[in-house]
Amino acid sequence: MTQKADSSIEYFFAHALALELEASERLYDVAEMMEVHNNKALADLFYELSQESSQHAASIKKQSNHLDLPHLKPWEFHWPGDESPEALDTHELHYLLSPHQALDVVLDCEKRAMEYYQSVARTTKNSEIEALATAFAGEEREHVNLLMERKKALGQPALDHRIDLDPPHMPE
Repeated sequence: MTQKADSSIEYFFAHALALELEASERLYDVAEMMEVHNNKALADLFYELSQESSQHAASIKKQSNHLDLPHLKPWEFHWPGDESPEALDTHELHYLLSPHQALDVVLDCEKRAMEYYQSVARTTKNSEIEALATAFAGEEREHVNLLMERKKALGQPALDHRIDLDPPHMPE
């Protein structure tokens, strides 16, 4: 049986690294999707967020390079839900996604990641994990604040951009 992220420093880093790598990959995929649909502003935003996740993953690798991290299979991770807290819900994404809607999707991910790290900090009996989880929660809080500032800078959202006046033909 695998261990939870709050049980050892190796398992903590393995979970943190997986969280950031998955976030980076999914954000990059969404950026590409937005680019295909000629939504350059959102593509650029998601590329930027993907890069930030990649940089955080690189930082985690550097911090843990002296450790032998376990290679966990996807079902061996202990997440609050079925997937990593920062995994984007692709059902929320649509090619007509508005900037407000996009920021809401990413904001939810960042909030879940922050809550995940706060939970690890609360439940661990290891002071090193507690300090790291608290610091990582603080980094996620900075992301939440940044996204909230970006959303505020956009002003009031426009009408629902998901109304597709020319939907794809779907034969039955």
